[in-house]
Amino acid sequence: MKTSLKYLSIFVVAIITASCSKKTEVTRGFYAWQSHYDVDEVKNQKLFQSFAGERLYLKMFEVTYDEKSGAIPVSKTNTKLHNEFMSNAELVPCVFIENEVLSKLSSIQLNELADNIIFLVNKYVDNEVFQYSAKNNTYTEIQLDCDWSKANQNSYFELIKLIKEKSQKTVSCTMRLYPYKYRDEMGTPPVDRIMLLCYNLLNPTKNTDKNSILEIEELKKYIDFDTPYPVPVDVALPAYSSGYRFDQQRFAGIFHAVPENFEEIAVATKDNLHFIVKEDTSINHKYFRKGEKIKIERISESVLLEAAELISNHINQSEMNVVIYHLDHEEIYQYKHEILDSVFSIFN
Repeated sequence: MKTSLKYLSIFVVAIITASCSKKTEVTRGFYAWQSHYDVDEVKNQKLFQSFAGERLYLKMFEVTYDEKSGAIPVSKTNTKLHNEFMSNAELVPCVFIENEVLSKLSSIQLNELADNIIFLVNKYVDNEVFQYSAKNNTYTEIQLDCDWSKANQNSYFELIKLIKEKSQKTVSCTMRLYPYKYRDEMGTPPVDRIMLLCYNLLNPTKNTDKNSILEIEELKKYIDFDTPYPVPVDVALPAYSSGYRFDQQRFAGIFHAVPENFEEIAVATKDNLHFIVKEDTSINHKYFRKGEKIKIERISESVLLEAAELISNHINQSEMNVVIYHLDHEEIYQYKHEILDSVFSIFN
């Protein structure tokens, strides 16, 4: 263990040194994506401050489709931001849009959706998210999160234009690695910036022998070219874990924030990705059944640093936002502070 830590330290120093010649102004950020009530906001906000966070990308709500009501908001945020927490940081409201919504709406309905998204974002920023009498309760950017397809590309791009025009805000959108690389096929969204999501590279239920969150060799396939993207690129990297439950070899569910001591209640299989639960037990309010097979995915510190170095060398910009997904103390505490600090520093 001491030897591996020694080499990891040498690796960190080497990549930081190699990056010192770059002159990129990096703004540090975190995603806050939870919408449930049992989030420890105080711990999360202290974490944000400890990393000198400057931008908080907060999911406000999701847009789903209902046959009777049309496009409706669900999973609304319950987060409360304290004055001292956001005094020196900027809020970026995020809206997740299900792919199905785009295929169901007419141009008139897209126009209505744009109005509704802007109205609800403003309502939450003004009345829900910020602590009463907060001084810094403004925002300048809206981010849309949607895995659009070639089939509904026109609808998505039209929605982006409408939100930009009506809100008079900067509009950004998330982007997976596939549309980032195959931009001629997928088109370039009419946004001011994109957020390149460097995680969830594989289907977890089909690629059972790999870590679907982030595999270095898979990442390399999507950044093996030098042509800059038409609009500025920001980068999001993962610092989270997932557990995939299987019943009789069939996928049976997913949970996040895998307990740090999970391996104590299970036996690892040969691939060290799958575990068999030894006995009925409960950890951190998560129940596990004896004999249950679970695939555990975490991102090691060394893989996270290597991914940051690869992407940093791929994207050459004078300024960019570098964001960690996501702000959850149960996940972040499993990484050394200096490791995540190095992830940001690599891009400087």
